[in-house]
Formats: sequence, C-alpha cells, structure tokens
Amino acid sequence: MKLLPLIVIAVFTVSLGDAFLTKGMKQVALLMDNFNLSQATGITYYLVSLIGSINPDWAIYGAWPVLTVTNLNFLLGLGLQTTFFILFLTLLSRADLSYVLPVTSFSYILTAILAMLMLKEEVSLRRWFGILLICFGVLMVARGESRTDKNVLDSKVSEGNS
Repeated sequence: MKLLPLIVIAVFTVSLGDAFLTKGMKQVALLMDNFNLSQATGITYYLVSLIGSINPDWAIYGAWPVLTVTNLNFLLGLGLQTTFFILFLTLLSRADLSYVLPVTSFSYILTAILAMLMLKEEVSLRRWFGILLICFGVLMVARGESRTDKNVLDSKVSEGNS
C-alpha cells in the first residue's frame, strides 16, 4: 500500500501537534493567570490598552495573542498541524474521504498516550475502551479499498451529466 507511509506520518503529526498545542495553551493560561498589566511593553502594551479602552475588565486579554504566538510549544504544534493538513489534503487527492478520515483517526491512540506522557493526564479505562472501540471500527474500514472503483466512479459522473 503506497498510502501507508503518508498515513503513518499524518497520524504522528496530528497527534504530536495536538499535544504540543495543548501544552502551549496550558502554559499561556498559566502566564495569563500571573500576568501583571503594569509590566506590559511593546505590542502587548498597545493590545492591553486597546482592549482596556473597550472594557477595563477585558484589558488582560490584550496580552493573550502575544503570549500565544511567542510560545514555542504553540508554534511547534501549529507547524505540526499544518504539516498534517497538507498530508491530509494529499491523502484526499489519492483516496476516498470515507477511507482517509477513519484511517487517520488511529491518531486517537497515540494522542491518548502522548496526553499521558507529555501532559501527565490520566486516561480512564472508559476512555481507553472508547478509543479502542473507535479503532476497531477503523480497522474494519481500513481493510477495504482506499479508492472507489474507477469504473463505478465514471458511471456515476456520466449519470450526473445526463
């Protein structure tokens, strides 16, 4: 199967991307909780001032965009998610959506493992059971053809044109 390497890379990039985005956003939330408005400088100061002029209670949210786009984990996660999207589009150009989407959902297993290792999350037995149930369904889908038979597809297209 020539799609297998793309699928494996896509599964790893989406899972790692999710984990890094989550880690980065948790760091941003922690920084937001401890953020001192009087120490805002540069673009953060202007965003804090702008949003504070609309509603003083919202001023702190002016720091959120700067804290987010300067977070290394966020940027790494964003890069990995972008890579996944490009791979996903490539897979869609070569196989049916009804095949690609379920097969890439194998990332649920890897995402749960990364959540435990990188984010120290506790994954309950109920969640594991649900993840494995989804993956069992994915195995059933993955054992089929990755692309609709060209003759069937051509006949459907010609029916639609008449």
